[in-house]
Amino acid sequence: MGEKIKFNTLGDGEGGPPIFLERDKFSYAGKFIGKDTGKILAKNGERIIAALSFSGDRNDKDIVWIRYVVVEKNLRGKGIGPKLLSYAVESLMGRVKLVKIATNNVFAYRALYKSGFEYTGKKTGILELVLECPSAQTRERYLEGIEAFRSVKSLTDEEVEFVSKEDIKNMPTKTLFSF
Repeated sequence: MGEKIKFNTLGDGEGGPPIFLERDKFSYAGKFIGKDTGKILAKNGERIIAALSFSGDRNDKDIVWIRYVVVEKNLRGKGIGPKLLSYAVESLMGRVKLVKIATNNVFAYRALYKSGFEYTGKKTGILELVLECPSAQTRERYLEGIEAFRSVKSLTDEEVEFVSKEDIKNMPTKTLFSF
C-alpha cells in the first residue's frame, strides 16, 4: 500500500447511502447496504480497504454507536482498523460527546484500545463488551475485559491462544495518528 489512506464520511447518525463491498474481501459486507447508518470509508486511491458504519443512540443525541468495522481480509493486522477507528472518533466527536461500540471479538477489543476506547464494564448481547471513547483507559478495566473473553467457552483455537499469551496482560498503547 504505497498511497496514503484517505477517509471519506458519508451520511450521519441518521443514515447514509448504501455501500456495496465485495463479499469475498469483507466480512459483514451486507451490513453496509442499508441506508439507516452513516459510513466512513478508508481508501487507498479509489479502492475501499476498510469501512465503518455508525448510528445515533435512540435515547441520547450526544452518543453515537459504531455498528460495524471491516477491513479487507488480506490487509488485516496492518493497523488499518485502529487508524479508521481513530479517524472516526476524531470526526464524530465534533458532533457528539461519546462514541460507543460493542464487540465480541478479542482481536477487535485490542484494536479498540489502540484507538482510545475503554471497556465500560457493561455487556450487551451474547458477550459483547461495551467500550466507549473518550476514556481514561485504565489497566484494570482492560484486564477485566480480557478476563471476560477468557471465560467464554466457545472461543476459537486462535482466540484461546491469543488470550493465553503472557503479553496479553499489557494494555495496548493508544496510537496517535495525524489526519
